[in-house]
Amino acid sequence: MKTTKVMAVTVAVAMVLSAACAYAGEGWGGQKSEADMKKHFDKMAEDLKLTAEQKAALEKQREETGPKMKAIREKQQVSREQLRDELAKATPDKAKLAAIVEDLKNLTGEQMQMKIDKVLAMKKVLTPEQSAKMKGIMEEKKKEFKGKRGDKGDKGNHRDDF
Repeated sequence: MKTTKVMAVTVAVAMVLSAACAYAGEGWGGQKSEADMKKHFDKMAEDLKLTAEQKAALEKQREETGPKMKAIREKQQVSREQLRDELAKATPDKAKLAAIVEDLKNLTGEQMQMKIDKVLAMKKVLTPEQSAKMKGIMEEKKKEFKGKRGDKGDKGNHRDDF
């Protein structure tokens, strides 16, 4: 009976972590260095023919949300480590596991909301033509990454080992 409950919790956590991993990346290809992010932004600005005002608005948004997203990813990492540690115990504490899972769910929710807010803010800055072009570029990048990473999906970092 205990094994069944532990497995159920493990499966639930795996689903939460998979969702978190799917949404964890910033930009088009996961977490990048500041220099890579700048290079990526400059390329996007050129491809979309952004005005100086649009560049400034998007840069401001990135500067505001970047540290918040980084903090969420760091908290998720700590929670995943706590989860691994608790599950590695001979008799894991179900209450601790539930609290960790709840924390991961909340962090994932925050992360998703920030991504939605980011998209909505971008839509306010970009013209409909620029939005359509960006969508096309994103789809191409998605295909490119999927091709490089096989069946692992867009990010390639879905893991079952927490």
